[in-house]
Amino acid sequence: MLKKSIYLLIIVLFGSKVFAQKELVLVNNGTSNYQIILPADANDIEKQSASVLQDYIQKISNFKLPILQQSASTSSYQIIIGRNKFISQSDISGLGGDGFIIRKVNNSLILTGGSRKGVLYSVYTLLEDYLGCRMYTSTAVYIPHASSVTLPSSLSRKEVPSFQYRMTFFPDAFNNNYCDFHKTNYYEENWGLWVHSFEVLVPKDKYFQSHPEYFALVNGKRNPAQLCLTNPDVLNLVIQNLQNLMKAKPNVKYWSVSQNDNEHFCECDNCKRLNAEQGSYQGSILTFVNNVAKHFPDKTISTLAYRKSENPPKTLKPLSNVLIMLCTTYDERRIPLKEQTNNGFNQNFKNWAAITSNLFIWDYIVQFVNSLSPFPNFYTMQSNVQYFATRDVTDLFLEGVGHMEGEFSELRCYMASRLMWNKDVDIKQTMNEFIDGYYGKNGGKYVSQYIDLLERNASIKHVGLRSGGTPTDAMYAYLSPDNISVYKRIFEDAMNATAGTVYHDRVMKEYLPVLYAELEINKTMMGTGRINFINKEADGKLLDDFYKKMKQLNIVYLNEARLKVDDYYKNYNNLLNKVTQ
Repeated sequence: MLKKSIYLLIIVLFGSKVFAQKELVLVNNGTSNYQIILPADANDIEKQSASVLQDYIQKISNFKLPILQQSASTSSYQIIIGRNKFISQSDISGLGGDGFIIRKVNNSLILTGGSRKGVLYSVYTLLEDYLGCRMYTSTAVYIPHASSVTLPSSLSRKEVPSFQYRMTFFPDAFNNNYCDFHKTNYYEENWGLWVHSFEVLVPKDKYFQSHPEYFALVNGKRNPAQLCLTNPDVLNLVIQNLQNLMKAKPNVKYWSVSQNDNEHFCECDNCKRLNAEQGSYQGSILTFVNNVAKHFPDKTISTLAYRKSENPPKTLKPLSNVLIMLCTTYDERRIPLKEQTNNGFNQNFKNWAAITSNLFIWDYIVQFVNSLSPFPNFYTMQSNVQYFATRDVTDLFLEGVGHMEGEFSELRCYMASRLMWNKDVDIKQTMNEFIDGYYGKNGGKYVSQYIDLLERNASIKHVGLRSGGTPTDAMYAYLSPDNISVYKRIFEDAMNATAGTVYHDRVMKEYLPVLYAELEINKTMMGTGRINFINKEADGKLLDDFYKKMKQLNIVYLNEARLKVDDYYKNYNNLLNKVTQ
């Protein structure tokens, strides 16, 4: 009897093990018993999540799963979206707005998450990490095709983002589908006013002529560049105008009350006194912002710690609903921020974090003055993001070049999105995956070779790498004539390897920064009159080749100041025509 019981126990255990390891076959040879189940009172995000899942699975398998709103059961063949009775409060705890849960229970799959977009992010994570879908850019999407769709036998995943607010600034940051797929906030999402807002709150065209005292006293004269922050009428006006703006957007959380984009701060006696007492321009700025924030306790009032106002005040502290946006304005991009012992950011970061738990980091990850120039900072991006997280930064903005096309803007946007969600992501694997998928296997190996060589050359002979820099900063280092020659050969091989494919133009776009750097360095030599460095005929051909490729790719601007390609070509030709040899 005992022997028989042991034998039955073995069968039960083995059977349970087999059952527990049974895969979920969502689609089998073009057909399925599965249904997508929504709560009876499904909200918009839950409905969107179900629709996205249905759409992608249909594109993968050519089978359209039905979407129903009814009571869910894990014993049936169901994909349960959103709020449900099978996920406990302890499971939901800590998810915040965007965390998610993916879990296999019996024959069913549960996809749920936090109160904002966690449910949607659970769907996109399933599609990407388990079903092989990729969105390299908003227009370069890969969806595999298969008659069967299968998920692992043991599937249980709970994930929370490294930062609660995650935003970047590249062309795809303005595409909502891209942002949702990569789990980032839409550009300026939930912001009623976005930085440099003094001009919006007290427009100079409306008030300067009649009330010059509202504006900054600079060198003894009133200047509309900034506001006088100790004038009580200015405070009342800002509160009133902000109230009016909020009425139009009652559900928006963030409202910026921040300096305009210049350094002409008020020098009146009262402003100077506050700034002197606090040892920072934040003396007048933060006093003003705190007084505004008192009137809007249910909103987050943000202000900039930017350029001359980066350092915090000595004793003044932000109110609990004031968000400090600390910028990495002047800092080196080549060396990780935490290793830069002589920069001001590290001390400012430490001191701000000591007086507020509402800290928004605004980090610059491109070169703005020459946004098409080679900018070897790929291997510092993760270190900096991890560093920001050490002081419990809640909000992160990795700024790129906006609507413009820049050097590796697609790759940078992809990497920034991944890092903001998971600061510890395998960044090398992430880069390689993007490069192989976006540039193709044949083109990708050359792009990887170029990036590795550029980064290695930049580490051999260090030169300053800043967001306001130029290619000539590195003309005797990673952008030397010999190095540029090697980069050009790599890209010529890459273009030959991708000829006639969709990858060719993508590779060519990354070749343009090398050509631009060579043109800019040669132009500098012309300006110095060093004739031995100038080859007028060769430079003319280089310029024509660069211009032709730019026009072919429909790239209009060269930098943040919106220098047009046509103007650059015309001006460069004029300069060449003045050269005599």
